[in-house]
Amino acid sequence: MPYSSKPVCPYPGLSGFDRSDAALFHGRDHVVTDLLVRLAEQLDGGEPVVVVGASGSGKSSVLRAGLLPALAGGDGPDLADWPQIVLTPGPDPVRGLATAMAAHSALDADEWARVIRQTPAKFGETCARSVGETATRPVILVDQFEELFTYGAPEADRIAYATALTSASPAIVVLAVRADLVDRCIELAPLRPALQAPVVLGPMDATELRQAIVVPARDAGLEVETGLPERLIADLGVRGEIGYDPGALPRLAHALRETWNHREGNMLTLAAYRRAGGIDGAVARTADEIHDRLDPLGRNLLRTTLLRMVTVFDDGTAVRRRVDPRELPAPIILDQLISARLVTVDGTGARLSHEALLSAWPRLRGWIDEDRAGLIQHRRFTDAVRVWLESGQHADDLYRGVRLASLTAWLDSARDRVRLQPAEQEFLARSTAAEQAGQLAQRRRTRRLRTLVAALSVLLLVAAGAIVVATNLQQDAKNQRDRAEASGFLNLSRQLAAESSLARGVDPRRSVLNALGAWQAGQTVESRSALLANAVDGYRGRMTDRHDGVISSVAVSGDGKVLASGGNDGSLRLWDVPTRKLITVLDDGDGWYRTVSISQDGKLLATANPDKKTVALWDVEKREKIRDLPGTGIDTVLSRDGTEVVSFTERGLVVWNTETFAERAVVPVTSPSIFMAMSPDKNLLALTDGNNVQVRRIADGATVANLVGHTAAVQSIAFDPAGPTLATASTDGTVRLWDTGTWTTRATLESPEGSLTSVGFSATGNAIVASGNGTSVYSWDPTSLVLVARLATRSVTTFGITVTADGHTMIGGDSAGEITVWQLGQTVMGDRHGSAIAVAFHPDDKLMATVDGAGFLEVWDTTTGDLVKRVKAHEGAAYDVDFAPDGEELATSGEDGAVVVWRVSDVAERRRFSRPGTVMASMRYSPDGKQLAIAGRAPATATGQDVDRDEILLLRAGDLSLSPLRRPTRGEPRNDDPKSPVGNHPPASRSARTAGRSPCRCPRARSACGTWWTPARS
Repeated sequence: MPYSSKPVCPYPGLSGFDRSDAALFHGRDHVVTDLLVRLAEQLDGGEPVVVVGASGSGKSSVLRAGLLPALAGGDGPDLADWPQIVLTPGPDPVRGLATAMAAHSALDADEWARVIRQTPAKFGETCARSVGETATRPVILVDQFEELFTYGAPEADRIAYATALTSASPAIVVLAVRADLVDRCIELAPLRPALQAPVVLGPMDATELRQAIVVPARDAGLEVETGLPERLIADLGVRGEIGYDPGALPRLAHALRETWNHREGNMLTLAAYRRAGGIDGAVARTADEIHDRLDPLGRNLLRTTLLRMVTVFDDGTAVRRRVDPRELPAPIILDQLISARLVTVDGTGARLSHEALLSAWPRLRGWIDEDRAGLIQHRRFTDAVRVWLESGQHADDLYRGVRLASLTAWLDSARDRVRLQPAEQEFLARSTAAEQAGQLAQRRRTRRLRTLVAALSVLLLVAAGAIVVATNLQQDAKNQRDRAEASGFLNLSRQLAAESSLARGVDPRRSVLNALGAWQAGQTVESRSALLANAVDGYRGRMTDRHDGVISSVAVSGDGKVLASGGNDGSLRLWDVPTRKLITVLDDGDGWYRTVSISQDGKLLATANPDKKTVALWDVEKREKIRDLPGTGIDTVLSRDGTEVVSFTERGLVVWNTETFAERAVVPVTSPSIFMAMSPDKNLLALTDGNNVQVRRIADGATVANLVGHTAAVQSIAFDPAGPTLATASTDGTVRLWDTGTWTTRATLESPEGSLTSVGFSATGNAIVASGNGTSVYSWDPTSLVLVARLATRSVTTFGITVTADGHTMIGGDSAGEITVWQLGQTVMGDRHGSAIAVAFHPDDKLMATVDGAGFLEVWDTTTGDLVKRVKAHEGAAYDVDFAPDGEELATSGEDGAVVVWRVSDVAERRRFSRPGTVMASMRYSPDGKQLAIAGRAPATATGQDVDRDEILLLRAGDLSLSPLRRPTRGEPRNDDPKSPVGNHPPASRSARTAGRSPCRCPRARSACGTWWTPARS
């Protein structure tokens, strides 16, 4: 428009754009378009649109001058008729929303307030009935939504307010929230879905800023001097791709307005911009001009006026607040602030035009800092007055005590700058009156209490005696009750311990729970024994999830971390063994995963689903199927290294390369087979043939052996990965071990309970495991063929069994769909080949040494339970073992009269001392490790009184040379005293051959061995 004598400024300054300024609003077209798209989505019942931006980023301007005019002038049906309801929460958000809705509906504000507070979820229903025609939708714009928190609204009102707005459909709801208070909005559960996808209002780019600067001036008939837009954009802080502080927009708007005030004709110039103070100084310059024009009294009133419109939170954050203009002390000063666009007054009150004024005017910032504690005190005071008024001026809401004293002290110190409103003065007067009345009542109560105390003192003396007697009687009753309760807990503890013992061989989980319950009920010997027994049993728990049917097969990776399981519920699952948690479900469809086979590196998994007649290969790391193998497969096995997979198809046994999927071989099969296994060298395949087992060579398909011996169907086959052994398990209740060199039966292991369904080896071949019908799974030592572990499973059939590579964890899947984890060889060590006589720990506790009745020395790793080395140490029984204090050597002694020193690092013999005719029964290193003390005795076969081998020997540890300190013990005087309890006197009934000796107490003898010996004593 042409320049006139009464021009209109095209820039709003700090007050921002309103609907009437739509023609002057530019630079945010794409944001308005995004909002219109989001509102279109909300028409179908979506969540409210939340606009999030920093203070000063232009949220209010975008919504009021951009979105609302776009809706009013849109192309949609009757958009211009849709009521536009614009509000801010204010001090009373529920009343504010009710009043705004009442202005556009048939319901009054009280009815709306009742709906919002009592049934906020029906807010939209009420909107549909009472606002506009059927085809119209109210547009509810809640600007400055953060006021819901900054004005201290009650929690119940905040939740009701948020619930009503999120339930407003068919009304359209738009919320504008300051970014630094989004976390407070997240506390409101009804708002969380809407906050998942907010419209974020960021900084404007250089092009948008140029539009916002130049286009309004051009539309107003003004010219902009070349270089002014660039200077404004540069002062704003835009450098290439680096944006500016979004809160700087209000300062830019005010600087433009002041530049317009200082324009030269119809030209906005750089000189005018500099005179206005620039972006950073325009706001402060305008405010300082008002301040400098006032006298000292006026300046004090200016300070009071501005601080009245500021509130400070407990954390020190300052924000603007809306006040009634009548509360302000100087209307003339208020008018000057309004004229300068520093303060805005509307129907809801007066407030600072923008929070940018709090930071852009250093003087105001200084006033706030000087009286920050007073502003906090004043905010708390005004909040208390508001609550008092809303509650009907209830006396319980008045200040008393410390709060009243603190308020009075602050008012005395700030009397020159604080002016209380009538309601605040009344509140203070009533609080003071109530405090004085309370003090007067307190003094009266004090006088009455003193009189009562004198009377009660007399009664107290009388009652004291009665109390002592009653207390003693009560304590006696309590002690009896406590003893009865303790006895009950102890009985419960023993009962649960007994139930744990009964359940150990049937249900390990119930046994563990009963043992824990017993310990918690009472720390008795029985409960401690139950806990220790369960710790030794090896049960370590079950997987946290389960199959819906029978688990047919399980397989574990070489590192023992990943387990695969398949069952007749059509489910194929991967498990994390250390945590016993489900990793993923690879398949959960129809069919039956009867066989799973995993490579040692845990990367490939082969599965057979005979119901679907498919054999598939899976990538364990990617948790996806690689491919189905050709043909109608019913069984499979994967080589240990994962390079080859075998599929049992209608063509026979087809061997595939897992990388190229080329056929390596096809082995024809004439008889049906339900289980098969591949040798570690990938040259042989073993498959079941009823009660027998066929062994076929892969290269030419020839039959290597036909293994006959089982009397019932063979259910499982396994090759020893570390030795020449094939194991077969059958429903006849036996496991047969076959020598793969001669194909003859090496041994037959029998199940104590019945038929077996699964068999396997550990990776090192140090354990054979099997499972089947009954309540146990089994582990045998492959060398001694001794049953070393029998672990409880409940009354289920364990169809799948596997052992981790280290041989210390066994995992089984059963008919109940559960997977159980046991520990092997870590709490109970050894193969039970003979009786252990003595044990000793290494000084660092990482090694343990044992000797047995067969003369063997065994060294164990206590951290893993592994046998480090086993050597023959003595001819006959070995009686004692001990580590040197430095841990470098250990020594053993035995009945062959020898003391042997071994190097610990490789368990190799270093030195030997021999004294034939003396049984070396016990020995110990000296604390400095320089000597060995040995207790010797005569052997059981010694005859005659002249044989004297009962002695203590001292040997030098370095060379095992005999010290001259040998001490015989037979001739001690106490041995001649028949009445001595510690003597070595023979009973009268013994023969001369056993005179002076006691029955053998050697640990290797479980029953009397018929020998006699004389204990060595110093």
